Amino acid sequence: MAIEAIRKSYATGATNPNAASAAVGLDSALADVIARVKTDAAGGNGFATVTEIANAQDIANIAAGLDWRMNSAQAAQVFNELSSAEIYGSLAAVDQNAVFNTTVNRLAARRGYGEALGTQIWFNPSANFAKTGGTKSGASKIKTNSYGGAFGIDVAYQANGAFGIGFGYGQHDVTAQGSPEEAQVRTYTIGAYATQGFGPFYGSFQFAYGFSKFEVERDLTLLARTIEGDFKGKQLDASIELGYDVAAGGNLVMTPYGKLALRRWSMNGFTEEGGAGIGLRFDNASKTVFSPVLGVKAGALLGDADGVAYRPYAKVQYSFQGNIGSDRTAQYMGGGNTFRLKGVDPDGHGLVELGIDASINKRVNLFLSGGYGFGGHNSVGQVRSGISFGF
Repeated sequence: MAIEAIRKSYATGATNPNAASAAVGLDSALADVIARVKTDAAGGNGFATVTEIANAQDIANIAAGLDWRMNSAQAAQVFNELSSAEIYGSLAAVDQNAVFNTTVNRLAARRGYGEALGTQIWFNPSANFAKTGGTKSGASKIKTNSYGGAFGIDVAYQANGAFGIGFGYGQHDVTAQGSPEEAQVRTYTIGAYATQGFGPFYGSFQFAYGFSKFEVERDLTLLARTIEGDFKGKQLDASIELGYDVAAGGNLVMTPYGKLALRRWSMNGFTEEGGAGIGLRFDNASKTVFSPVLGVKAGALLGDADGVAYRPYAKVQYSFQGNIGSDRTAQYMGGGNTFRLKGVDPDGHGLVELGIDASINKRVNLFLSGGYGFGGHNSVGQVRSGISFGF
């Protein structure tokens, strides 16, 4: 007589692809722990440090709980908690330079409507409120609230041409919707822009480079621990925009335009703290994302360009979202093979923006604008204001 026991993968108790991936990683970690215990028992060097022994014991304790003490609902929660590290992939959806870029988008627009020549110093606070989805992988939606400001110098060398340089700071508070992960991202950005008209045509260029510090926290209730991950990252943005002005009667000008935007993000590798055997190691990650944009703008000059002038404007555009690269490869501290977790996956989306500029004697300029992005698993609210002084 022989008795044979066949162990099923923990993935059979998972309820989504990310949880299944984390469960398969646990399968591998448990097999690794068993092999190292056997090596150690046979007189070999299965564990090099006391920390490795503690991490192996943690993996074994979790496996024992799953095998003998937890019901199916509790097991599913464990795998969801293990896969909550998908937030590191979802952070690829956070525009690190959002505070700076939303400001420069306005400054790099076609010059006209009676703008003053010369040099001005500008300061623009802004706030963005974004929700991002695309959760077929099992990733939680994320909510990102971004606050900050930018300042710089703008030089208008022609009635329809200008260039400038600026600096910005933004704080991005990221929370997962329906699961206990959160992150805070602090970004310092430097950038430049230029715009030039050629008859009814215009072209503009934008560049930004941001340096970020990421702090992530995962609160695992059933597994009774809070895990933290701290690392640094960068983001490079560059774009070229071309448009054509069409007089629409009176002072109104309609401008269809196209834009090619490039975003390259990178995040350093790191090891989580506070996770014991189920803490994770991550390698460096990066991705270049191309996003073509098509849209139309409308603007007009009202009032006296040499006195008090108002310039209402509106914009509607659609961005064709490229793959943001939200999947990350991880490995448990307790051992085993690497596995992949995928974050949110947004698609193409639209944007509607309204605003108004006001200038006084071509020396003081004030503006206020708001926008709403929608579609493609995205929902974004934007509020911006600013002041500039010419001299």
